[in-house]
Amino acid sequence: MAARHEQWMGKYGRVYTDAAEKARRLEVFKANVAFIKSANAGNSKFWLEANQFADITEDEFRATHKGYKPVAADKGRSAGFRYNDLPAKNDGSIPANPTTCFGSPVQLCTYAHTDTVIECL
Repeated sequence: MAARHEQWMGKYGRVYTDAAEKARRLEVFKANVAFIKSANAGNSKFWLEANQFADITEDEFRATHKGYKPVAADKGRSAGFRYNDLPAKNDGSIPANPTTCFGSPVQLCTYAHTDTVIECL
């Protein structure tokens, strides 16, 4: 199992601060691999394998990787695409200053990658 842990460390670039930390993480790795083996035994609907989290406990994972953390309204969000901020297509199929979008005044439109109007607000 130590060789498998070493191989896993290389794959995920894991380096520990000292031998004690490495020994502790090896024990966690062993426990997680045992859980993976038991979950995979006789199970044909899904398959588990050791990933980048295989050397951390469930409590450590929950503390650092779970839970919704809302983003403040002014942080990390865009006001959306303004139609006039988008350049017209070279073929002229998108008017430069439209006044309606499917019969409604254009204020904000959302586009798919094809430049097709999806939704107008």
